[in-house]
Amino acid sequence: MDGINLDLCTQHDGKTSYVYLCNGHILLISNTLEIGNYSHSALKIAFAMEKAPFCIRYAEDTTSVNAAIIKPDYPHHIDINNAWHALLLINPESRQAKSIIHRYLYNSSIYYPDASIINTAKKLLSPFINNSNCAILAKQVIIKLIADFTDNSGSSKAIEPRIQVIIDQINNC
Repeated sequence: MDGINLDLCTQHDGKTSYVYLCNGHILLISNTLEIGNYSHSALKIAFAMEKAPFCIRYAEDTTSVNAAIIKPDYPHHIDINNAWHALLLINPESRQAKSIIHRYLYNSSIYYPDASIINTAKKLLSPFINNSNCAILAKQVIIKLIADFTDNSGSSKAIEPRIQVIIDQINNC
């Protein structure tokens, strides 16, 4: 069964959000984001869609990143600094979420993907910056993003998040 494909657009005070629901997953594209610490039951993958990274705060740490995978029910705060970002929320009981959690979050509550996955995601998501797109395109993007994170061809061991940030910085030099 394909599930329901739905797209929504909301605008308030010059801020825009596009919401796409597909196969039990939610893709939120926005230039605004919630305030304060929160946690939710979904597995969350956050992407900066523009050049500027976003800040993620959790526990006692604040880190500037271009993407993050966040374990369900883990308290955190994301500050996107009024730049376009995407949030992919995945049902934590789904096969895909369990695979991603096992692959990246077995020893950490937050994981920072490597630059190649981030660059692929940015290319997939670029048509959504300040544009509403059809639910069919959003569904294809959701499927591709999830496939990229559940593909077993890459590294299968998660690296401690702070070390991963340093590795990514070295790779980007």
